[in-house]
Amino acid sequence: MNKWGGPAQEIYLDEGRLAYNAKFVGDVEDENILELLKNCEGFHKLVHSIGVSVTATDAVGNIDFILKNYEKVDKYESGTHIKIACTNNGAEVMLNLEDYEWSKDDDVVGNIAFEFEKIGLIAKATVKFYLHDGYSVQKITIDPTVEFGSDQYNSMISKSLLNIGNNRRLKASIDRVRKGENVTIAYIGGSITEGAAVKPANTDSYTYRSYTKFKEMFGNKGGDNVHYIKAGVGGTPSELGMIRYDRDILRDGKIKPDIVVIEFAVNDAGDETNGVCYESLILNILSAQNNPAVVLLFSVFVSDWNLQDRLSPVGRHYDLPMVSISDAVVE
Repeated sequence: MNKWGGPAQEIYLDEGRLAYNAKFVGDVEDENILELLKNCEGFHKLVHSIGVSVTATDAVGNIDFILKNYEKVDKYESGTHIKIACTNNGAEVMLNLEDYEWSKDDDVVGNIAFEFEKIGLIAKATVKFYLHDGYSVQKITIDPTVEFGSDQYNSMISKSLLNIGNNRRLKASIDRVRKGENVTIAYIGGSITEGAAVKPANTDSYTYRSYTKFKEMFGNKGGDNVHYIKAGVGGTPSELGMIRYDRDILRDGKIKPDIVVIEFAVNDAGDETNGVCYESLILNILSAQNNPAVVLLFSVFVSDWNLQDRLSPVGRHYDLPMVSISDAVVE
């Protein structure tokens, strides 16, 4: 849901995200252009119009494009916001910046969003920034298709296994599933666990896909003896994870997960306890009477940064299975 009350897919562009995405996703290398994208004043010097195209079935209904700026003093309250109707046939709708009155208090481009008539609908959208004369960027280089099953891909996957660890608990859960017993897999972490940037997040996130694969490999014929809990909340560190584990996974003692995947490797930079809360969360889970398995997952930013070096010693201390996305993909 968004400010206007309808279900929407929002893309946040504040805190340098717009320039960051332009550099790492759009292959923009011009430092002057990247600097202009960091605030509204620069954005208007650089961009003269925005082109929006949406492709969807008629059953999806009306779709609106929303642009919202955050202002300098009261970030979310009075910045300029614009809402335009889109077609659903792929035709480009133009938003010419000079046609609108912009608040003098606008600070940064805060977010863009696509608003739908009801929840659960899907569309394909493209947003283009058209630049003023004197500015230009190179065409985006499309990465080659991943060859799943190739030697190169398998080598990458093998590098992701940071530590096999003592996997007795994990094997015990697999044995129970194969016998037809009920097993619950739970995931706790930040925005990556939540499914940020994945469309649709409810079916294409790493959590749902790994849960589904587990069901296919070990579950009974319908896989209905494997249960799934996702407790990913964007921007939350393990300090909050300790509290959220009781609320979002255990649900006041009603749920006893058998396998728990923990992902906080890009969220714990500001952890005032320097890893104490992370270890406490792990120890709390391991100490449960039903002996759940714990798997540590180390995600990574596109800038190749994460906290794996600080957090992995905890996993080695308790001899836990650990998976490193960083080790797999950075090279």
